[in-house]
Amino acid sequence: MFDVTVDSGQVMKGLKELALRAPKAAKWALTKIMGDYQRIFTRSRMDGRPGLNIRTGSLSGNVRFHVEGTDIKSLVGRVGFFDRHAAMIARVHELGTVGAGGRLPDIVPRRKPMLAWPILRGDRSFVYKEKGPLKSRKRFESRQLVYAFAKKVAIPPRLQFFETWHRPFFQALVRRRIDEAEKKAVGNA
Repeated sequence: MFDVTVDSGQVMKGLKELALRAPKAAKWALTKIMGDYQRIFTRSRMDGRPGLNIRTGSLSGNVRFHVEGTDIKSLVGRVGFFDRHAAMIARVHELGTVGAGGRLPDIVPRRKPMLAWPILRGDRSFVYKEKGPLKSRKRFESRQLVYAFAKKVAIPPRLQFFETWHRPFFQALVRRRIDEAEKKAVGNA
């Protein structure tokens, strides 16, 4: 599984203070925080540039969250890609490949001499690209699709799954959710 576990200092401090008053409110706050993160990440990083363009939607559709536990010691929130195949794809897009400045090895074919992937006929980004790993490409048309071929593919790190958690606007939202839960715990909401 590829996920973010809640361990941010501000989040844990706020949740510990809240848990002393009301464990249910702490779980409510963590559920809201995980739901907010899922929504913000999916909308900002999985809906075109910057981030990933949606082709099939299988990756953005697999971002899920789960909260478990009843007290502050056992309370755990996870948000990530719980499907194994989606987690493998997300890992490559998060870390990138060496040829594009990332940490994972470049993608190379296992059984065939070249990698092949379909591109919609109207997508001109492939047709006019002259630099990069697609120099040794061929193309042909079959049923409204153009197929791109390459001996290897380098993917830059672009998903920013972990960086999204540490962005100031999200940390402000976390603080607001904890404040809401505190008000709820003391009966002011």
